[in-house]
Amino acid sequence: MVVVNRKEAPDKISLSGRLIFPMLSFGKQNHKNIVYYRQLTLRITNTKTAIERTQYECVPDKWRNERVQDHQAAQEVLDALLKAADEGDKEAFALNFTPEIQEQSDFDDTLDMFFKSYPEGFSECDIEVGPVGGGGSYNYGHNVLNAGTSIDVVMDGEWYTIGLSFCYENTDNPEKVGVTNFNIMNLEGAAYFNNESNKKPFYFEDEYLICRIMNDQEISARMINGIPFLWTDTPEPKLTEDEMRELLTDYRDKGIGIPEVQDVIGEPNAGIKLFNATGYDYYYELEPKEDGTPQYVHINTSTEKGRIIAAYLCDSENEYYDNLIVK
Repeated sequence: MVVVNRKEAPDKISLSGRLIFPMLSFGKQNHKNIVYYRQLTLRITNTKTAIERTQYECVPDKWRNERVQDHQAAQEVLDALLKAADEGDKEAFALNFTPEIQEQSDFDDTLDMFFKSYPEGFSECDIEVGPVGGGGSYNYGHNVLNAGTSIDVVMDGEWYTIGLSFCYENTDNPEKVGVTNFNIMNLEGAAYFNNESNKKPFYFEDEYLICRIMNDQEISARMINGIPFLWTDTPEPKLTEDEMRELLTDYRDKGIGIPEVQDVIGEPNAGIKLFNATGYDYYYELEPKEDGTPQYVHINTSTEKGRIIAAYLCDSENEYYDNLIVK
């Protein structure tokens, strides 16, 4: 995860690995000077790269003419998209999508909606692409290569997820080369998306450009086990880890299902049914850890009203399979 607070400027910055430029401090405007010095450094150290890139109108043009690796392609097009978005340059942004997508009848309206919701500043965060997944086919020079990645970013104290899918080689159909999906969501937006896409798994498959930024007045969400969930506060007192373990173990051994659990401790704070699974997943908030860190129990059931299969202790980032509440 990339964590950035753009309002806090470092004392120095090095992009080339050799040149280090001291940063001048001008109070509240200091973060703007960082942007200026980064541009200056790039002009000095990456002159050849800058000249080469001017040969192409957009990143996919380069892919149509040069062989690139998936990770390199992901970083190039992500940088280009975020730069254009921050500059409000819709034309430069749009060129990174496949010609097929650009020709869709709703493309201009979708583009306008994205820019209307977009939270500026990501291009200043020096986001580095992590693992890239993908696939393709090679058939005697008839090549098709696709890839995708997702990145979690905390910018100015708020969590976002960025998703990117693209085709970076198609020898027979170069018009299919380019970005095929790009999305940015904050915690609330991602929780809403996860919930709706599991209820209607193919509802969003045609959405190629999404910026879903919702606020906590519209929707309540929590990060549990690294996954954004819709969240509901409940009036019942929170159980401790030991109290929850005793209750669930007793009910599981007696074959008592989740409805009886809810009769005792109330409705879950979060829950979801994965579209490709028969069971349900419910989450309850427990008493926090000694250091005040929130913790939760994840209860897995056979059906919506079925028996308890297992229960796991988890916090906002992890699920602890070596510390089962019920096994």
